[in-house]
Amino acid sequence: MENDLELKLTVSEYERQQLIEEAACLNDKMHKTLNLENEKKEAKNKTRGSSAALLLHPEVEVGLGGQSAWDVDGWSST
Repeated sequence: MENDLELKLTVSEYERQQLIEEAACLNDKMHKTLNLENEKKEAKNKTRGSSAALLLHPEVEVGLGGQSAWDVDGWSST
């Protein structure tokens, strides 16, 4: 009977350790997911700001190697 209890205790401790490790892994994944969601929102907001700037000032170059956004999209002003 005592051996059975010791075995159950050992198994329970092992299962507990496995659950702790799994919880830590899930916690890391959750934080990574939240960070990626925040980065996605920031990128989306930057894109919206860039798009709005292009609509208001299409002649402004936006780092496209000397081409305007119109030239890259096929809407050349010439």
